[in-house]
Amino acid sequence: MLDAESIAFLRIKKHFEAFMQTSMEAIFCYEVDPPIPLDQPEADVIDQFMERSVMVLANDVYGKLAGFERGSDLLGLPLNRMISFSDPDNYESVLDLVRNGFRARDRLTVEEYPNVGKIYLLNNAYGVIEDDCLVGIWGTARDITAQKKAEQTADEQREVINRMNRIDSLGEMAGSIAHELNQPLTGIICNSHAVKLMGEKGIVIPDEVLEIIDDIIADVKRADQIIANLGALFTATPPDTMPLDLNMIVKETLALMNSQLITHRITADAALCERGAFILGNKIQCQQILINLITNAVHALEDQSGEKHLTVRTGRENNRVLLQVEDNGPGFSQSPIEQALEPLVTSRPDGSGMGMGLSICRNIVAAHRGLISLHNRDAGGARVTVKFLAEKPTSYKNG
Repeated sequence: MLDAESIAFLRIKKHFEAFMQTSMEAIFCYEVDPPIPLDQPEADVIDQFMERSVMVLANDVYGKLAGFERGSDLLGLPLNRMISFSDPDNYESVLDLVRNGFRARDRLTVEEYPNVGKIYLLNNAYGVIEDDCLVGIWGTARDITAQKKAEQTADEQREVINRMNRIDSLGEMAGSIAHELNQPLTGIICNSHAVKLMGEKGIVIPDEVLEIIDDIIADVKRADQIIANLGALFTATPPDTMPLDLNMIVKETLALMNSQLITHRITADAALCERGAFILGNKIQCQQILINLITNAVHALEDQSGEKHLTVRTGRENNRVLLQVEDNGPGFSQSPIEQALEPLVTSRPDGSGMGMGLSICRNIVAAHRGLISLHNRDAGGARVTVKFLAEKPTSYKNG
């Protein structure tokens, strides 16, 4: 025959079990075995709390949040399996719990389970302390996963808007730079022509100097064309195009960058399509693609010991002409890898890169109705593939 106290206990137990199953919040209890003395350093208390706390009670709400059928599926799991300090929110919440005498209100934890991925919970907790030792902890948790994901989506959208604003600013800056550079470039051209006129009037000027002057004039004209194209990269303005032989652009660009490759002790090979690589494009912009890709490869190989090597390839694939640049460096670090194509994204140390090279390439390729893709090579290193629409090889130009 049960006494009155036992009957009262069973009644309370029955009501509590009913409350657990009807609650909209997760309810849990961890047992701490052996109990943790609280008169020891904070770091030791935290380590022991994570290791010794084992789930002994969880309602079905908690089980379903974690992707299980019942709360009982969580029983026996240690706390360090439920939450990980790899997420800073978890460490901050446990630290706050310990420092507040194992009392917590609305503290965020992030848990991850195979069937549901990450879940975000706001926890209220009460530690059971006996003889200055923690023996258990009770708590409730409210699921805010949908709210956190909505906040993350909003943050991502704000970042896209901020990025577009920065791109607009870059477009304005490009126009300003073009305006400022036009005058000194015009001055260089005029001075170069003045030197040539002096030679035509009988003043003796060595042939080597005249050749240098011709190179200066050609380089300045090329710089002027690049500046003229800068603004178009950030707008929908289609580029001026002509029939081009991509093989010739590869040869010219490698020759142009030869000194930089030698300085960095990088060997470069060209594997060119024997059938020709004829496209319809803007020569300056296509050359800019290749310069940017080679420059990226050079930067990727900077800190590499041993052999440094890059290869530029052209080829054919159905109605497309392929341009590939690959190196034996560390490869792309971004995940997903396509992030490297976004403006202002760089894997180089802070301050040493603007993160615009691949973004500019993507804009130029899109303006040419082409495709660009990034890959990490199985043998190590990066590969960038650009696909242009093929053009008939009847009247190509390389100038």
